[in-house]
Amino acid sequence: MTSTGTAAPAIGDIVPDFTLPSLDGVDVKLSYYRGKRLAVFMWASW
Repeated sequence: MTSTGTAAPAIGDIVPDFTLPSLDGVDVKLSYYRGKRLAVFMWASW
């Protein structure tokens, strides 16, 4: 493995905005929840 030089955000850090599809296919942007507490769970079914 090689490092890309980009560190992962730590707890409490501000992360860059991103968009992901919801379970019903609607795009959801992180910025929609600005100022609110949010837990993001990601999983894969490889």
